[in-house]
Amino acid sequence: MPGKPHTICALLALPLFLLAGCLSGPGRAYEYETGREIMTEGLYVHRSSGVQFPETFIPFERVGILEYYETGDSVSVGYNFNSFREPTMLTVWLYPRAGDGPLNPEAVLAEQYEQSLLAILRSRLDCELLSEGSFTLRQNGRTVVGKRAIVRFEEEFVGQQQLCTSCLYLFYDSPWIIKY
Repeated sequence: MPGKPHTICALLALPLFLLAGCLSGPGRAYEYETGREIMTEGLYVHRSSGVQFPETFIPFERVGILEYYETGDSVSVGYNFNSFREPTMLTVWLYPRAGDGPLNPEAVLAEQYEQSLLAILRSRLDCELLSEGSFTLRQNGRTVVGKRAIVRFEEEFVGQQQLCTSCLYLFYDSPWIIKY
């Protein structure tokens, strides 16, 4: 097992998608198994939000798109960076805020973050929370504050058992939840 943990999500991709969202599915009951695969070449544009997901952006290549529910409002887009030294997998989730309750951005962000982090921590016995906190993204004159967590665990990744690091970044940009 290599000494350096391999990364499962990549922070450097955040500015590419945000303002134009790892291991758990969209916010509505985690029904990620029921996604409908979208086969497309070139640029994929999420029809409800207008967020664009390119086929490639150096060094990542898109490996899959799944739409959820009949409306297609919830989507996940997977990317891989197939480096021999540090292979990286990135999944971007984009979905609308669930529920009809009163809109409190801080409460929505906190609830979605807690659900996502708990899903990750419960997904394996050896999962260790390394750090968590706020994360601020500034791009194109806008600032969006989100939450982030970094966890470490051992699993089979790129054909071998190894120590992996997973980074969760979650933002609420009304009405959308963006999760990496």
